[in-house]
Amino acid sequence: MITNKWIRRSLALILAICLLPIAPVFATEDSDVPPNTLPLPVWTVTFHWNHPEAMDEGIYSVVQVPEGGLVSQPMEPLAAGWVFLGWFEAIDIVPLEAGETPPLLSVSDFSSFFDFDTPITADLDLYARWKLESAIPLTERHYAYLIGDDRSYIRPLDNITRAEVATVLFRLLDSTYRKYNWTTANPFPDVYRGVWYNTAVSTIYAIGLLDGLPGGSFNPYASMTRAEFASLVAALFSLDSIVTEDAFLDIRDSWARDAINLLATAHILQVPEDRLFRPQEFIARGEVAAIINRAMGRMPENAWDVNLPQARVWRDNANESAWYYLDVQEATNSHDYEKKADQIHETWTALLPQPRWAAMQQADAVPG
Repeated sequence: MITNKWIRRSLALILAICLLPIAPVFATEDSDVPPNTLPLPVWTVTFHWNHPEAMDEGIYSVVQVPEGGLVSQPMEPLAAGWVFLGWFEAIDIVPLEAGETPPLLSVSDFSSFFDFDTPITADLDLYARWKLESAIPLTERHYAYLIGDDRSYIRPLDNITRAEVATVLFRLLDSTYRKYNWTTANPFPDVYRGVWYNTAVSTIYAIGLLDGLPGGSFNPYASMTRAEFASLVAALFSLDSIVTEDAFLDIRDSWARDAINLLATAHILQVPEDRLFRPQEFIARGEVAAIINRAMGRMPENAWDVNLPQARVWRDNANESAWYYLDVQEATNSHDYEKKADQIHETWTALLPQPRWAAMQQADAVPG
């Protein structure tokens, strides 16, 4: 006789069996999947060239990595004239659509050097970072690199400051190279975010052209000596040769002796009759313009070569017979030009729009 008690026990047993967990994956004899486990997700790690001269190549390598696994570092990429610095993660990069070319990242876009001992738990993009092997690329266009004030003074005889020198160098960089190395980060307590020279100092420091002073500061408003600027220009143009005789009588004991001689040998420095360079004296803005113009081959020969309508003439650079007149005009007006018959001097052919240097000095300026 079936009793109610027996029925209740049977129903309880059936219910208990129904509630037992069912393994979602069943391993077979030939399966590599352990019994009672789910397959691990697989993540994509994409290595990007991020190279100013190889952007058409885009992606360097793509690797599939299981959850929690490690990605192996690919073979080091090579690019003629450049040094590979490693693989970096990026900050706030918008995910790319299929087939979309990745953006060229600048120094400020990099988060940190990627640690290849880090377990992979999501899709990951890694970007190569590079530095130039030798000479720093400068613009081939004759853009203005000195700016006067609102009262139309350019101050050619004033000493140039370290902040102003960094700004000049920043403006002379090739635009792609400047964008690639653009940063507002620096270790100097006196070069803070928002000050007009921050981006220039930070970027020039990042590429290794200007360093700080003993004690860790940059001292942006300090004047630069003639020896310091000569050393800087020799490094900027990667001048390297053996000079056996001093071009000047007063540089024998100067720490910048080799750089000064290199510039004189390359005819970037002119040797006066007294053969004195005065390495410890401060250098004037007009002198800086003259040295840079000679180094870059920006050399009008006379006032007629720069005599274009609407060319900017400064109130303190109106004397065409002044030794600095042509160099200051060349440094403060953006222009097209053609070489004269001697292939040394130039004649202006048209004015160009001035670059938006002031906008680039703003704290919220974007690389470019």
